[in-house]
Amino acid sequence: MRTFLFAAALAAALPGLALAQNSVTDKIHEKPDIITNRDPATANRPYAGEAMGRQLDQLIGQRVKDPQGKDLGDVENVLVAPDGKVAGLVVEWGGLAGLGANQVAVPWRDVQVSPDGKQVTVNATREQLEKKPKYDPDVPAAGGVDPDVKPLRR
Repeated sequence: MRTFLFAAALAAALPGLALAQNSVTDKIHEKPDIITNRDPATANRPYAGEAMGRQLDQLIGQRVKDPQGKDLGDVENVLVAPDGKVAGLVVEWGGLAGLGANQVAVPWRDVQVSPDGKQVTVNATREQLEKKPKYDPDVPAAGGVDPDVKPLRR
């Protein structure tokens, strides 16, 4: 009897698992939003060149604002391309003590950082960020990130 109930529960759960896997697989095959070949127009912006280490590390935890100055969340991580250039930021909002928080990857071309590195502005509204695919460091392609791009902090 237990075996029958277990088999019935497993059979009921499998279609849901297949759907979840298909949505991730579909995202992986879409063109990534954050890619390793960078836009030359952003190559000379603050922190975009070979700047690493302390300067990039200081971005993590900074508040992120939209162009109107509204709070969007915090910089959770910096995404770095294999050539050492910044590819984007992971912006996080909501949740409690890191649980249930929303994370999205924002391409570097949509980010402005003040010269002192203390003000981060993203060319997006909260509504636009909420519509973006969620960033998952274990499956970056599902969040629109090239798999070769790696987080600064792991």
